[in-house]
Amino acid sequence: MFRKEAIEYQRTRWEGRAVLLPGIPFAFIILLSFFFIASISIFITKGSYTRRVIVHGEITTFPGSVNISASMQGTVVQSFVNEGDRVKKGDTLFLIHSGVSTQSGLVDENKKKEIALQINSISVMMANLNSSKKRTLAALTTQKDHYQSSFNTSSGLLVQAERELHQIEKNVNDYRRYQEKGLVTKDQMSSQNALLYQQQSNVSDLVARKSQDQVQIDALNQQIQSQSADYDHQIYQLEQQIYELQKEKLNAEAEGNYVIEATADGLIDSINTAQGKMISAGDVLARVQQNIHSPCYLETWVPDEVLPYLAIGQRVNVSYDAFPYEKFGQFRASISAISRLPASKPELLSKQTIAHEFYDDKKSWYKIMIKPDLQSVQVHGKQLSLSQGAKAQISLFLEKRHIYEWLLSPFYEMKMSVTDAGNE
Repeated sequence: MFRKEAIEYQRTRWEGRAVLLPGIPFAFIILLSFFFIASISIFITKGSYTRRVIVHGEITTFPGSVNISASMQGTVVQSFVNEGDRVKKGDTLFLIHSGVSTQSGLVDENKKKEIALQINSISVMMANLNSSKKRTLAALTTQKDHYQSSFNTSSGLLVQAERELHQIEKNVNDYRRYQEKGLVTKDQMSSQNALLYQQQSNVSDLVARKSQDQVQIDALNQQIQSQSADYDHQIYQLEQQIYELQKEKLNAEAEGNYVIEATADGLIDSINTAQGKMISAGDVLARVQQNIHSPCYLETWVPDEVLPYLAIGQRVNVSYDAFPYEKFGQFRASISAISRLPASKPELLSKQTIAHEFYDDKKSWYKIMIKPDLQSVQVHGKQLSLSQGAKAQISLFLEKRHIYEWLLSPFYEMKMSVTDAGNE
């Protein structure tokens, strides 16, 4: 009883009760296997799967918002707008100071005041010159009018005197004929000759007076033109000085205070600065939403291998980061525009906040626009409108194949890799 085999038997002996179940019928196993194989075969041959990719994008509007940036470093002196204000193109938004300050005050302000004093002084000189020009030309014109009146009078008298001279000459000729016939005396003839000489002297005096008046008129006309030209030249020189001073003033203003203007009509969406804050060149000070009623679109980029499977009007699924799909589900949308030219690298770099896959230099990226079916999302009974800049994930549906085609695709790729052009 102390043999090794007996001890081993006592240790391994089954002391409980075992219930033996009847076995599964072989026919049932065959039927179940056939059903399973048939189901798999039908699924592989009849079933299909659509390949899809997920890309990242953001919401934008057309026209989109405009960023108002600073052109140089400085300090915000004054803000003329608040969030929600409506502005027009060219409206002043901010006053920026970029000058240097000393104990005597702002250098640019002192320089502008000095330039303004010089401009005022030159303006007074110009006003005095204009006044002197008017007085001088008025005096010369008065003299010219006097000589012109005298010239006109002399001309009238000369015409009358010449007419009388012709009459006297006719009378003298008649008296000569009468003298030859003995009808008049020598005294009467001498009287007529004296009258003729007197009239000829009067005509000569009138001709000399008329010529003198004409000379004076010509001299005054020349003097008027000369004086006017001299005054105009002096005034022009002063205007040039004012123009140069105004340019210096503009340069001083550019070196000191400058204004930031709205570049488009719209609504102030946000302000990113405050009075007294230091800013650097390129800092975004405000954002102007051009049209708050414009529809929202999703803007994204897809690689070149995805582009052939997309078409305008194609349906896609959208999941907004602000509204997770686990709670709000996915939203339907459709492709509204597809770019046929690859996006430039600066364009992709400007979208660094969307996704990092856009920096793959080995691929070409194409821009697509997607229009959501709904422009708002209902949250706790409230309609929240989609806002520009919100991020989203877009599911794009590409090619659709049967399951067996997807299973055989590696063999098809293998065949294409070993087949040369002559065996196609």
